[in-house]
Amino acid sequence: MPADLAAVSGLATLHPMLALVALHFAVTIRMYFARLGEMKRERIHPQQLGTRAEVVERLRDSRASDHYANLSELPVLFYPAVMLVWLLGLTDPLYLALAWAFVAARAVHAGIQLTFNRVLWRFFAFISGAALLAALPELLAAIAAEHDALAARAAELDLRAAEIDLARAAVMSQNQQLAALRDELSRLLEQARGDHNADITRLVKIYEAMKPAEAAAIMQEADLELAVLVISAMPERSSGPIMATMDPMRANAISRVILERSRLPGDRAPVIVRLD
Repeated sequence: MPADLAAVSGLATLHPMLALVALHFAVTIRMYFARLGEMKRERIHPQQLGTRAEVVERLRDSRASDHYANLSELPVLFYPAVMLVWLLGLTDPLYLALAWAFVAARAVHAGIQLTFNRVLWRFFAFISGAALLAALPELLAAIAAEHDALAARAAELDLRAAEIDLARAAVMSQNQQLAALRDELSRLLEQARGDHNADITRLVKIYEAMKPAEAAAIMQEADLELAVLVISAMPERSSGPIMATMDPMRANAISRVILERSRLPGDRAPVIVRLD
């Protein structure tokens, strides 16, 4: 179907059918007025028209009744087609145009038969309506195919949306797990940091309880990092006597490391310590 044709509303698909029903009622009224008028003019008793054969025999003007019968032929195929389109929710404008064209053909056919009744003209109007009605199944098939394609596309989009929702839920679950792991790691690091500081505090108290010469002798042989941690954590009144008793080279190395650690990371220079 052309993409630039806008879809019509669901109720609009019923309007051609309602118009044809109105035409049917109009022909019915025209038939009864014509029949009653002729019965009155010809003084025909209603009982004399009890059968169709008697009607044909006694009434001369049968145009309205003939067209009333015609409206029970092709239109009976039109009504279910319209209802099918409406029930399926198919709202293609081309269908609506075709349906209105069929109704117009039937109206022209009625106008011809109820007035001057030219048979050839009436035949062309009938053929036009029949051709339009014959094209309706092809149109319905095309609309149904398009409807199925749109339904398949909608199902595909729904599937993709479900996959995206599932992936989003998985990402959110992973983010929650990562957040939990981060919190647990932070807790463990904080605990380790606290334990480390507690260990250093205990070491500081141990060395503070020693005499400066004894503490200096142990730090002289201890790992440089351990010596730096303990000395830097001690108050000056405790670390000073130990540094004074220590070997000058060892004391110098500890001092340089402590100095570099106090600087900003970008200002720090590599510390090369020689202890021999």
